[in-house]
Amino acid sequence: MAAILVIDDDEQTAALLRQMLERAGYEVLSANNGAEAVKLLERHDVKVIVTDILMPGMDGMELILKLKFEKKAPIIVAVSGGGKYYGAGECLTWARNLGIQHTFAKPIPRTAFLNKIRELMTDRSA
Repeated sequence: MAAILVIDDDEQTAALLRQMLERAGYEVLSANNGAEAVKLLERHDVKVIVTDILMPGMDGMELILKLKFEKKAPIIVAVSGGGKYYGAGECLTWARNLGIQHTFAKPIPRTAFLNKIRELMTDRSA
């Protein structure tokens, strides 16, 4: 079974997402930023990426741009709580402008998030 990769520099958010997904029965990998995620993607079969937008190092936008042109790129779900200079809405709009269809503002609504992940993980066309 393919895994879900959670990328977030906030340890509490990453732990919460990981716990939520593992309790739902998914194999979950995690990374603190896009650069760590790229290394994991080289070694693991990942179907869905859940990535924060604003992170130090390679952020979510850079990762989205890097993966956008790969033939077999995982499905990306962008999440954001905003940051010092930008709100969550702005960050998620940037992601949607790059073609990311699945976005959630933090705090992430548990039921809606898990329903979307279930849909994406069972979609055979993806």
